[in-house]
Amino acid sequence: MAARKPKRGLVLGAGGVLGAAWSVGALCALEEVCGFDPRDADVIIGTSAGSVLGALVAGGVSPRQLRDHQLGIPVTEGPLSGFSWDYERATSQRPGRPRFFAKGSGLLLRSSARKLGKMPPT
Repeated sequence: MAARKPKRGLVLGAGGVLGAAWSVGALCALEEVCGFDPRDADVIIGTSAGSVLGALVAGGVSPRQLRDHQLGIPVTEGPLSGFSWDYERATSQRPGRPRFFAKGSGLLLRSSARKLGKMPPT
């Protein structure tokens, strides 16, 4: 009985513009470091931004072409050749920014503020 070739799957997660950027970076690293071309995956599954990337990869777009396109470098070969796409406009969002202030417990904040004078210096 001949040994069966193992199947490879590619699962891409969500995350909007920022999640897609991280995923493209991970795909580039897999290709450059491990020699894995995601276009060779037997099954490609994605959620939200990952589904868009999965469709592009399944359509023959390489991780390098995805990266170049996101960086604004013209892609001169393959399915994205000459294609222009504004990620922010298409998704109606800008890449995520850290949030320094968020809703919290007002009671906890007041309680902590009252105890500041009682805390030993560090």
